[in-house]
Amino acid sequence: LSLPMKPSRRGLSSCAALALTTMTTTPRRATRPPLQNRVTPRGRLVAVPERYPEPWARLGNRGVLHDDDQTVVRAWKSKAWISCQLRYKGERRAVMAARRYTELFFLDDYVALAAGHRPCARCRNADFKAFRAAWPAAQQPPSAAAMDAQLHEERTSTAPTTPVDAARLPDGAFVALSGDDDAAYLLWDGGLRKFTHDGYEAPVPARGRLVTPITPASTLEVLRRWRPSDGNAPHHSAFLVLPPVEGADTSSSSDIAAAKRRKLGSSEQACSSTP
Repeated sequence: LSLPMKPSRRGLSSCAALALTTMTTTPRRATRPPLQNRVTPRGRLVAVPERYPEPWARLGNRGVLHDDDQTVVRAWKSKAWISCQLRYKGERRAVMAARRYTELFFLDDYVALAAGHRPCARCRNADFKAFRAAWPAAQQPPSAAAMDAQLHEERTSTAPTTPVDAARLPDGAFVALSGDDDAAYLLWDGGLRKFTHDGYEAPVPARGRLVTPITPASTLEVLRRWRPSDGNAPHHSAFLVLPPVEGADTSSSSDIAAAKRRKLGSSEQACSSTP
């Protein structure tokens, strides 16, 4: 949930930094619950204690979504839903400050994309340009506003999504499985990996499965031609747990992932523009 700090005449905001000492990615006093600033692949805003580690985590912005008491009162304010670097230009800011954009956080880039966000044009300019160039059926690179309008239409659509063969979708797509409709699975390297705020669970084979896409249709098409440039997505647990082999014991895969996870430091910087 996030909005620009102070839009310029051109409707843009400056990239500003975060102080993670006030984020829910750091331990909080027992009397103060986590802020509702984590985002699921379905775009829902939740309050959870898990910490999203570097270098996979992303910052998100949808406008000012909280009130002066840091209570989330809306799911979005701006149609420009962006994902930013956590570190940018060394500045710092308090999270969920009064009348400032609401800082959101994602486990990794593919969660942000599934939730309907796109790369920021300022702090992730190379990714933004590549994402725009891969936009489906574009006769010329679309404007940020045009992409935001299309993504917003897809995010808010209530039309039912038709199940498809998982083999027809690109790696990086998030999907739902029949009978487990509330969960979200990352399609990666032949496996479907269930999302949790602590990382991905051991995969189930994707081959031959009918799945329902969660990632917006336009972003699915972009993923056929583009990948984030930093090479750090998805979260490392998608690689640590390999597709299960018959007879193999995968019960400890989550423990292995947790043991190898590098936690966030005590301070961080981030971008918050809405180009």
